[in-house]
Amino acid sequence: QGLPSGNYLCGKVTVSNLTAYFAAWDALFIHLLNQDLTPDPDTKYIDIIESPDTFWAQTTDIIISIRLMD
Repeated sequence: QGLPSGNYLCGKVTVSNLTAYFAAWDALFIHLLNQDLTPDPDTKYIDIIESPDTFWAQTTDIIISIRLMD
């Protein structure tokens, strides 16, 4: 099953540890609140890890996404 169509808020971040990973998600949600955007409560959040084989061993680029309400 693919992703549902719609508008998504996405960000590409570079993280080096679990704290940075969660801080990136916090920043995405703060941006949602500041822009009066509403996440779709019925969709899952998406992480795309660009180098999963080196995840946490070195800095890694991640794309985080959340679907917005229509």
